[in-house]
Amino acid sequence: TIGNLYEDDSIIVVEKPSEMPSVPGLDCRISLQEHLETRSSHHQDSSSTPVSIHAVHRLDMDTSGVMVFAKTAEAAVNLRRQFEDHTVRKTYMAKVSPDTDIPSKTGKGAIDLPLSPDYDERPRQKVDFTQGKPAHTEYETIRTNEDGTSDILLYPYTGRTHQLRVHCAHVGCPILGDPQYGTPESQAFSQALGLETQQLCAVGLSFSHPVTGDPMRLRSRLDV
Repeated sequence: TIGNLYEDDSIIVVEKPSEMPSVPGLDCRISLQEHLETRSSHHQDSSSTPVSIHAVHRLDMDTSGVMVFAKTAEAAVNLRRQFEDHTVRKTYMAKVSPDTDIPSKTGKGAIDLPLSPDYDERPRQKVDFTQGKPAHTEYETIRTNEDGTSDILLYPYTGRTHQLRVHCAHVGCPILGDPQYGTPESQAFSQALGLETQQLCAVGLSFSHPVTGDPMRLRSRLDV
């Protein structure tokens, strides 16, 4: 289900479901961007100018959660600049495997591991201390569940591809349901729990409104 969180003449903020691409790709699946364009056209009369929906950032197909799209070219330029300047604050929640004793199970911390594309296994990314680009993630455990899994909040301060998934996997707490970076143990545990989707959701997004400059703080309906 695609739920609206906020909409005006310049932007629309929605919750992307897992398994839906953010933008059009090569596999012919309808993307969230295309869905919003179609939905907007249905809400207009035939004399209106078609609404263009501009993507300004992306979520992995397997990741659910809050996304903002621009409804004008001017708003798109402004929002893209905010993402490029790292002034947008993003909050994710992940459920991680119980087979680890790293500090993220009991408190707060940070992960600094540079990332680069793994050209032998596209589209995977890898930790690369030689040619990788800096990637910084902060985390906070919010609860440990009866089944041994933990729910953690993740705050990426850079926007590298697959950053949160690679960081969690590399430090020993793979995100449950992750089809690319999970270990055999975490994948078996995901199956035992009946988890059919990747347990990573963008639960918060903060930015400045591209027209008014007002602070915008949007939260997922997911209870954290």
